[in-house]
Amino acid sequence: MLYRTNWETRETYSKVTARNSFWYQIALAIAAIFGGVLFATWNGLPYVLRALAGFAAACTALFFVEPSIDSMKFTLKNYLAQMRLGVREAFKSKEATRMSLYYIAVAGITWTNNLYFFDYIMVELGFADALRGAIMGGIRLLNVTVLISFLKNEHIFTRVRSIYFFPVMMILCFFPGVLFRGWWAIPLVAGAVMAGTGRWIILTRYTNEFFDSKYRATAISALSMIVGIIYVGITSLSGPIIAAYGVRTVYTILGVLSLVTVLPLSVVLVRNHKDVS
Repeated sequence: MLYRTNWETRETYSKVTARNSFWYQIALAIAAIFGGVLFATWNGLPYVLRALAGFAAACTALFFVEPSIDSMKFTLKNYLAQMRLGVREAFKSKEATRMSLYYIAVAGITWTNNLYFFDYIMVELGFADALRGAIMGGIRLLNVTVLISFLKNEHIFTRVRSIYFFPVMMILCFFPGVLFRGWWAIPLVAGAVMAGTGRWIILTRYTNEFFDSKYRATAISALSMIVGIIYVGITSLSGPIIAAYGVRTVYTILGVLSLVTVLPLSVVLVRNHKDVS
């Protein structure tokens, strides 16, 4: 009964996470489409509106009510203790460690692209501001629609195919970066963004299965912190490369990183899954 309850909790958590990710991507798509037009009107307008949106979100957060079960006060000491628990949960066994490393490798590369390099590659491809916003919004809408469609059909998007989806997409879409030119590069850029979105919609639900419900949020937070560290490292090291060779070269480097990290980890995960089955 306890196992069934824990399994149901994981299923519910995964569905909620996927639904939140879907609407987050929809909001990003709308913002990208209108952002290009607003920037073309006045280049400071998107930033002003973003500041106002942040202020509105902060005001809304003042009305949040802390759950009664969470009585621990926030302090730096408690935060570090929670992170230690999260890391311990994320790497508590060989199976959990493999999945966590795979999650970190995928998220570290794709999140850095979605959050940072995606904007710059679109500029480097030479599209005008308004057109660039429309293309970026269209890419967001397309990739989340495709992923949600696959997510609902587990006969198509099985666990094994889901695991192999990320290295295939990442290598295929990042590796030819140095050759990117104009419109023909858009499908590959869209594929790279899709891999980043899939991290939330597809990969998170499998990662959650390895964590106990009591520590699941803490474990995901710990993994996200590690991904954040990778993000800082990649973006910091990319500065001189972008200055000398452009963002296209960085894309190829991300493809090489995918080849030597994500692909081997995916093979190990699939092999282990088949052995368990």
